[in-house]
Amino acid sequence: MRLALHQTRYDLLAFVRTREAVFFTVMLPVIFLVIFATVLGNGDVHVNGHRVSQTTYYVPQLMALAITSAALQSLVFAVVTQRELGMLKRRRATPVPPSALIAGRTATAVAVSYADVAVLWVVGRVFYGVGFPVAQLPAILVTVGV
Repeated sequence: MRLALHQTRYDLLAFVRTREAVFFTVMLPVIFLVIFATVLGNGDVHVNGHRVSQTTYYVPQLMALAITSAALQSLVFAVVTQRELGMLKRRRATPVPPSALIAGRTATAVAVSYADVAVLWVVGRVFYGVGFPVAQLPAILVTVGV
């Protein structure tokens, strides 16, 4: 467990230090939100007799994009890059078991997903007035974590 936590810390530091990963994983969904709200407008749509702003639909969709991006960026692309650079062979010579590497990488993906959801929620709430169902917060956190 301690090795997995150490690996998670290492992976998070490596993620934060990689500008491309931070841009494409965290900032790109926010940029998409601003573009969609600006270009397509923030008009109201009538759904079952209720007026709902269009950004209310954009924010959850972009949260799903951010979660998918975080999982792919952290799990798939990083592992392939490490394999191509020979880092995984070097790591095999250390006493760290492969399960700790995978657990650390997975925990990093979950942490980045939580950060993405939080950033999009704050931007959507502050700039576009998108409501957030606080009663469903535990379900949302479990869903993002899984």
